[in-house]
Amino acid sequence: MSKTITHYDSFWIGAGQSYSDVMTLANVRYINGGHKANYDITVNQGDKLFIIIGEQIRNYFTRADLNGVELQLEESTITIDDISYKVLCHDTSWAAGTYNIDINS
Repeated sequence: MSKTITHYDSFWIGAGQSYSDVMTLANVRYINGGHKANYDITVNQGDKLFIIIGEQIRNYFTRADLNGVELQLEESTITIDDISYKVLCHDTSWAAGTYNIDINS
């Protein structure tokens, strides 16, 4: 017998060509008490920034910014194993480098 366990105290953030590139253990980040944090994200040339969060906790995320400038994110919904996630994507291709992304600040 198997069961699906829904886990909502973390989300994924990272860069890649699609959201599936980011949904790895290496990109899991835990939601802290204040829901504010910043993350250094390594980007390859042409990558897009993705934030993937469980639909049930979507309202905890308000914005992402780079150097104080809010990133415009396109939102879509995916379903994996009957669990809905919101995929937030900054679809402008980035230059290779490491960027500090602020969440909810």
